Amino acid sequence: MNLRKLIPAHYDGLYFAEDDALRATHYRGDTLRFSQDGRFLYATTRGMTPATRGYVTVWQVNPNGTLGDFGFQQPEAFVPVTRYQTPTFGGKANAVEAFPFHAGAWEAGGKEGEVAVSRDWIVLTDDGEGWVWVLEFDAEKGTVEEVAGVQLGRQEGATEEEQGTGASHAVWLS
Repeated sequence: MNLRKLIPAHYDGLYFAEDDALRATHYRGDTLRFSQDGRFLYATTRGMTPATRGYVTVWQVNPNGTLGDFGFQQPEAFVPVTRYQTPTFGGKANAVEAFPFHAGAWEAGGKEGEVAVSRDWIVLTDDGEGWVWVLEFDAEKGTVEEVAGVQLGRQEGATEEEQGTGASHAVWLS
């Protein structure tokens, strides 16, 4: 697959610049996950080295199953909703998992099963430096923001065995 067909050559917040040296040799793909309501696809890449940070890219899933424009760019374009640069390269991870329950409906006083607020929580793992973050995607704003984060094995009372521990993936429990 030609990476240039997937990632345009200019940068305006959603794209990369030609001089950013975006090449398949600098990144590895990691996970693809659907949002809780199935309207968005979260895709992650990780850097090949600690010098190259990874990305979480959010795509709109159209009713016909294609990925595309969210109304921010030209129609019919293969354009992501947003792209979030991860704080680290991700190690062997930079894996994501979307929160399996949609809390937004209850926040806005909606009925059970009715999505009233277009927000998703996403857990992002990094086994290179041991981080786990919770990100929030806000579909109305088209943004991804960090909500919380913890570096595993660095907390007070961590045993020597726990230090340097990373998470290659995480699951939500309820």
